[in-house]
Amino acid sequence: MSKALQYFLQPYKWQSHPLKKDKLISIFLIISIFFIVSSLCNGRWGFPYFYLFFITFTVVLLLALYSEVRYTININRIRAQTAKKSGFIIANSKFTQFEQSKLVGIIAIIVVVIFAIGGVSIYGAIAITPTLALCLIYFSIVVYLSIVGYVQYILLFAYIIFLARDKAEFRKVGQELTDTLPAEINWLHNLTKLTHFYRTIFFSVGTFYITAFWFYCSSPKFSVALGHWVYYALWVIIFLAIVVIFPLVSIAEYYFIKKLVIKVKHAYIAEVKTDLEINGDKTKPSAENRILGEVFSSSVLQSANYPITNRIGVVYAALLAVLNLVGSIDTAIQLGNQLFIP
Repeated sequence: MSKALQYFLQPYKWQSHPLKKDKLISIFLIISIFFIVSSLCNGRWGFPYFYLFFITFTVVLLLALYSEVRYTININRIRAQTAKKSGFIIANSKFTQFEQSKLVGIIAIIVVVIFAIGGVSIYGAIAITPTLALCLIYFSIVVYLSIVGYVQYILLFAYIIFLARDKAEFRKVGQELTDTLPAEINWLHNLTKLTHFYRTIFFSVGTFYITAFWFYCSSPKFSVALGHWVYYALWVIIFLAIVVIFPLVSIAEYYFIKKLVIKVKHAYIAEVKTDLEINGDKTKPSAENRILGEVFSSSVLQSANYPITNRIGVVYAALLAVLNLVGSIDTAIQLGNQLFIP
């Protein structure tokens, strides 16, 4: 198997390397060359809203590329911190197994093929030209990166679930909580930051795709076949993947991270009680040591149940979720009017 194909099927192989100056320059040059060639072709074979298309999809491409590299580096750092520790073995193993499989790339490629064929099927006014071919190539690359990020978002959610539901207890929690509360333990804090970051990025990307799909489908320059079954299929895929699944995953993530905090608290309390029983003040009666343990337990249980309070991020994601829902409903109403009202 060629190296390029391996990178497409197993994107983690290139995502685990930081975007240093030389890579950024290479990316800039490739995009610039592609833009110049496409622009020259557009001068001869026009593509509707070519410059708007190229600019907006370039923004999404860079956003997806940056976020996926950052995600891979950070999740690898978290897994390195927790490697071979009790409570993490199953989650880390499952994550590695799925990440290193070819399933991530295969899912992304299948979605690209579906939308490329679907788009050509419903856009009746677009002639097959070199400009269209280049736009489809660029579109396919951007969608591929977006779907890889989407799959990573779901994989991160699954990783949190495995951690929260693993019956194995965390060990040596006290060593990581010298001056912090259980909710602020390093790996949990970093994991929560990563979920917030990815949620913000891909809620934004999702909103872009809904807006782009609506714009290009409603433009008379494309003469979209609104009655075609492919249109409905593509719209249902977008609606389910972005409008429905994104908010549900976000809510569930919050719930399972709270479960993780509670799990850390109980592990910490168990460690401290054991330490008091073994190394407590022998001059004090056992009842007094037990009371100290209960007071400590109560204090830990009443501490914060969530690592990070990010009200701006929550409000932003909620607004985008509402916007996506309203936009989808409005599009459905407009479609119904066009199809059924003479």
